[in-house]
Amino acid sequence: MNGVIDDIKNRKNDCICVLGYGTLGKMLYLRLKNAGIKTYVISRPKKEIYSDKVGNFYPLSSQNIVEVFRVSDIIINTIPFNIIPEEALMSNKVPYILDIASFPYGIDQDIINKYKDKIEYNLYLGIPSAFAPKEASDILLKILKKEINT
Repeated sequence: MNGVIDDIKNRKNDCICVLGYGTLGKMLYLRLKNAGIKTYVISRPKKEIYSDKVGNFYPLSSQNIVEVFRVSDIIINTIPFNIIPEEALMSNKVPYILDIASFPYGIDQDIINKYKDKIEYNLYLGIPSAFAPKEASDILLKILKKEINT
């Protein structure tokens, strides 16, 4: 967990995108939103997205991921599937990617290796399983709040 704290605390986090709106993605979104951080969600449409009134929701598609990559400072992936397209890494602005999904993760490891000099990517295994989703989102939110206020 110290690696996640160290990574996020010194990063610009004006705009964050959460990929996935499962239990962990939902908790992250709600806490980031309540902290006043502009937060996008890219996910398959779910009734919770509409009942939670997610304002910056985009349906899961490669094109939407590419577009949100252009404006986000941090991408937090919670989807255990290679959903981040290579095209997203070709723009001038490539956000920091924090992958907390389980295998096979959010981006193909061959793509990571191909762009290793251009992108900042960290894979943190076990966050959802080592902590309950609520506690995991609380930890990440505390890190982001601390950085906003420093």
